[in-house]
Amino acid sequence: MNSSTSSVADPDDLSNDVKAIKQSLKSVVKKEDLEKAFGKMVQKSDMNELVSNIVKNVINEMKDGIKQEIREELEKEYDERIREKTGVLSDQIDGLEMDLEGLREKVEEQKKEIRSLRDELADSSHQSREALRMANFNEQYSRKNNLKVLNWKEENGEDLRKGLIEKVKKVGVEIQPWEINAIHRIPGKKEEQDQ
Repeated sequence: MNSSTSSVADPDDLSNDVKAIKQSLKSVVKKEDLEKAFGKMVQKSDMNELVSNIVKNVINEMKDGIKQEIREELEKEYDERIREKTGVLSDQIDGLEMDLEGLREKVEEQKKEIRSLRDELADSSHQSREALRMANFNEQYSRKNNLKVLNWKEENGEDLRKGLIEKVKKVGVEIQPWEINAIHRIPGKKEEQDQ
């Protein structure tokens, strides 16, 4: 019996062993737990889609970043070029404005000179008309003592002053030689044809 008793296990030991097995089985994964875990796990196709989406988002963000950097660089370069061109144009405009101001001053000087010349011309024109009027008056005045004798035959060696005094004495007018300022012949039409 001893041998039978030794082969039979003690219920208390058995109970302890069962408890220990149960305890160790509690930490073992069950099928339900595996199904729950597999349900929560990402599958390969989902993983591919997820990675693909992440890569696309990263690439799009990089593209947007690069685009923004390029845009900023281009705007910066564009602004610099505009400033350069604007500066050159501004300098040219300043030069043209200075030239224009110089030309305006010259035009004003020319206008003043033209006004002065017009005034001088008007004065000279007035003086010329007055001189012509006075010359005409003087000519008329000097002619008032002139005497024109027609058909007086020309003779060689004649003394016109003495001949005139004798001719007017015949008509009853007496004049003295000193009263005659000048005496000379004016060629007539007949005399020009004869000569």
